[in-house]
Amino acid sequence: MLTVSPAARAMTQIFIMTKSRKKCRNGFTILEVLVVILLAGLLAGAAGGMYASTYKKMLVKKSAMDFLLAAKYARITAIERQSRCSIKIDSDNRKFVLVVEHIDEFGQDNQEEVRNLYSKPTEFDENVNFEYVKIVPAVDEANADMGSANTINFFADGSAESAVVQIGNSEDHFTVRISAISARAMLFEDTAENIQSDSVDLDEVRI
Repeated sequence: MLTVSPAARAMTQIFIMTKSRKKCRNGFTILEVLVVILLAGLLAGAAGGMYASTYKKMLVKKSAMDFLLAAKYARITAIERQSRCSIKIDSDNRKFVLVVEHIDEFGQDNQEEVRNLYSKPTEFDENVNFEYVKIVPAVDEANADMGSANTINFFADGSAESAVVQIGNSEDHFTVRISAISARAMLFEDTAENIQSDSVDLDEVRI
């Protein structure tokens, strides 16, 4: 029968204990796991906040782009049809619609909404609003009675009523400026107070 000396038995126990400790060190303590979970939660929260902010700004920009395109289409429609075309703004309900003037079979002036592939009544997201609207009525005699606080008129000669329209959500702001001379619309990522409504760029005058 093989007899193991006390010294050999002690060395074997030390070897087993050392190996066991090494195995334990290869894992994670509860504290380490909790720290990792906390950091992951913080990173997720920060990413979620950035996404929400970006999404809100995107909604504002989309709404401003919709209004810009409506203004461009109103100019084209007025020239092509040789008839007044207007953007009617409903600030309270965050809506706008494009209408065109036409004469019916009885010789009466009427307005009809423009609904086609390029234009339709538009309503902003519930968090996006018309924050500021300034419209300068036409000054010529032929169009003097057409001015309205909520309507921007575009005329057959390629002109329009000068307007500045700010769209935003109290944090992000975009402004559309419409030139009276050329009826051209431009979009700015800025507030209306920083946009000159009566300034004219030479490039705008070209038809």
